[in-house]
Amino acid sequence: MPQETPYSATFDGPDYLARATTQTIACAVFYDGQIATVASGTVTVKDGAGDDIVAAGVVTVVAGVATYSVTAAVLPATLAYSDDWMIFWSLVLPDGRTYPFKNSAALVHSRLYCPVAQGHLTERHTELAQWVREYDKSLQPYITAAWREGTQRLEETGRRTHLILNSSALFLYVLKLSLAFAFRDYSTSLQGGRYAEIEAGYLKEAEEAWQRISLRYDEDEDQIPDDERIPAGPPVMLMRPGRWWN
Repeated sequence: MPQETPYSATFDGPDYLARATTQTIACAVFYDGQIATVASGTVTVKDGAGDDIVAAGVVTVVAGVATYSVTAAVLPATLAYSDDWMIFWSLVLPDGRTYPFKNSAALVHSRLYCPVAQGHLTERHTELAQWVREYDKSLQPYITAAWREGTQRLEETGRRTHLILNSSALFLYVLKLSLAFAFRDYSTSLQGGRYAEIEAGYLKEAEEAWQRISLRYDEDEDQIPDDERIPAGPPVMLMRPGRWWN
């Protein structure tokens, strides 16, 4: 019997499905640094009771990635909010085998979006603006990575991101971490010791910003902030990776 290929299905966190909204879900599969182009497949979305909201819907393949449009009609405003939904993918991949992938999901009022844009980074460092021009380099990957790390960190400390009403509270943390990631790459590609120092400084400032975060939370999802603000979670020291020498 042929051995399975160790594909990677990339999920950054739960899939958040907003009520009464049409939205696209996706399952990107990788192997050996490349997209493993999906040949065909289906997706099933189950609610917290295990009932099918979408039953074996046929996926659409976009640039090799399996996608599916969950329509507003199947997510009416009458449905109860829940963190217990699941999404199950069944995808035929390049080795000809069918692979099952799964991810947790939640039915929510709305998702939380990143408050930081590329211009926030370049207005603080003209060197980054020059880097963007000279190397045709986008800073968005650093922002995306910082946002992903921040939201995962919130989820790990029990802070459900879709219940946060003030995304601006995360601005400084994501900004400082984005700058740290950018200068980490800068220091590696240009072998600049000064940039490594800048990275370390921004990692420190990001952690300080994390400890100051004050969230307006909406536990009952009525879009009215709860009476008390809450912190993002316990501090975790962000360290620059060590260097290994032969």
